[in-house]
Amino acid sequence: MTYARKRVSRPSKRRNTAPEERDSLPVLDDFIDTRNFIGALTFLEHMSHSHQTIATKPNGVDEISKPIKHWMAYCNYHLGKYEEACDLYRELLNSEREPSYYLDIACCEVMMGNIRDAEINARKGPQCTLRERVEFLIAAMQDDGSKMLPVSQRAGGTDQTFEICQNQLCQAAVHFLNGRYTEAVAIYDRLTQQHPDFPAIRIYQAYCNFKLEYYDKALQAVQEYLTVNTRSPTALNLLACINHKLYNERANSLEIIRSIEESSYIPPSTEMVIKHNKVVFKHGEDSLQVLPPLTEEFGEAKQNLIIFYLKNDLIQDAYAMMRDHQPTSNIEYTLKGIVLTLIGQSQAELGGTVSEEHIGTAQKMFEVMGSSPEDCDTVSGRQAMASALFLKGKFGESLKYFESIEQFFISDDAFNMNYGIALASSGRYGSAEGVLERIETEKIKNEDMAYANWMARCYCLNGHAERAWDLYLTRKVFSMDDTENLDVSMEDNSNLYGLLQVIANDCYRTGQFLYAARAFQELIKIEDNEAFVEGKRAACVGIFYEIMIGKRSYSNSQQREELNEAVNILQADRTDHQAQNYAKVMMEWGKKNIGMNFSDDGFDFRGGHPTRREDDYDSNLDDDEMEEESDIESDDQ
Repeated sequence: MTYARKRVSRPSKRRNTAPEERDSLPVLDDFIDTRNFIGALTFLEHMSHSHQTIATKPNGVDEISKPIKHWMAYCNYHLGKYEEACDLYRELLNSEREPSYYLDIACCEVMMGNIRDAEINARKGPQCTLRERVEFLIAAMQDDGSKMLPVSQRAGGTDQTFEICQNQLCQAAVHFLNGRYTEAVAIYDRLTQQHPDFPAIRIYQAYCNFKLEYYDKALQAVQEYLTVNTRSPTALNLLACINHKLYNERANSLEIIRSIEESSYIPPSTEMVIKHNKVVFKHGEDSLQVLPPLTEEFGEAKQNLIIFYLKNDLIQDAYAMMRDHQPTSNIEYTLKGIVLTLIGQSQAELGGTVSEEHIGTAQKMFEVMGSSPEDCDTVSGRQAMASALFLKGKFGESLKYFESIEQFFISDDAFNMNYGIALASSGRYGSAEGVLERIETEKIKNEDMAYANWMARCYCLNGHAERAWDLYLTRKVFSMDDTENLDVSMEDNSNLYGLLQVIANDCYRTGQFLYAARAFQELIKIEDNEAFVEGKRAACVGIFYEIMIGKRSYSNSQQREELNEAVNILQADRTDHQAQNYAKVMMEWGKKNIGMNFSDDGFDFRGGHPTRREDDYDSNLDDDEMEEESDIESDDQ
């Protein structure tokens, strides 16, 4: 962005008469007024063979004669060829000894980034408003807040002096350079009303509104500017960026970029920006080839390279770029916060603990962005504040920020993940389930255990235990190298161990005892823990109790199925005598009350402990024979 580094386009006061109507050749004014600087240079080179100076009519009446080299330098400057312009101004300075050329040289040095040389040349120029503005801009670029645009009586009083257009533009440029876009756009809005015949201010308005994420306003401003300067590479590039943000349509943005590339001339700086933006519009394609060489030219290239690393799980590469980097913009604070959060959490995934140092620093980074006056009401600012509160564990407070921007991130899986967890942590499990189910990324659904645990919790606490159990079975099969081996060690499947604990405990709390019993049984296979054994027994008793009192409106077949599974779970451990006694009571009740025939399932009573028959089922035994056989064996004991 080069606010106030370019001179404001002045409205043409001359009569717009076509060359053929004048019966004469084109004049320099024709090219300058239409900003056809390439045509102007060609015209000037032709005229230089026979003329040393050339006259223009800036006000449409009075002719002003200046050296051809002056106009050649002017055209090169506006084409972005600052070195060529600077060399021409130096030649003019050496030949004419005119001090005002020091200020022209200073402007070129500013654009080339040679701030120290610009400062030296500016001091050699005559005392005037241009020098004041150049020195003010240089001081701002050096973070020197002591310089102010002076207020004098030259322009007719304090208020009138400060309100002149050039000083206002310079002040707006400094606001923009410091990221104070609200202050900058306020100046541009005021100047647009005061000077509607200065169309260049529209493009400045568009840039500020784009930075503030007011894309509709930015689109309106840039379209108004393009009606005046249809071939402007800067305006067309900004239009492509706005189109990408508003509609995320890759084809349209790339089509606009192609129209720029077909131009007869593209300034080198604009050419680099276009190369960078093509990568963005292609959603990161060719990032590693295009972006690294551009990181020293402008910060956006570095930011987008870090984003590429993050999206491709190259966390250490992103951390290497941000570790020692001190953020200078709000977007960099956000990026560093994301990188530090991922690094802090990755240590826990590797078997350690979450790095409180990294997480604490990440919180501060997000707070800088979220509390910034410029960004606090933008989508990015609210997202950053939501992240800061989320990391602090203030989930309830974070929800007002998540909810305010939800409409912009309906399809964003990372947003839905964090938003869903915040909802669940605040006890809003119904809403959380709906948000988490919006996630479509297969890697998250199949590998991210945080997603699985929170999804399972929501299912269980919302009364959908069967979905939680299906989630566990899917994860179990996915995590196995050999899917036929369903018994796994805790060391190999510690993540499944955590998921089972969520299902077991939450299903028990909500009275979904069948799935609680299943989960406790799986936990026992992983770790022989007395708490799990007791949990299994209690869950099975819960199943039996609900069937006994008719709490659930099950059919007889459903009752038999659940009771039969409870008996199977209880009798799985032959050494757990208490569980075996529970199973015996359940089977006896089942036979007497809901017509269960356990002989059909191969159960036998020997020494009071139900065991699986070694022979096949005896399908000819009826209920009375089974009871008689059981009584005989019990009497024998």
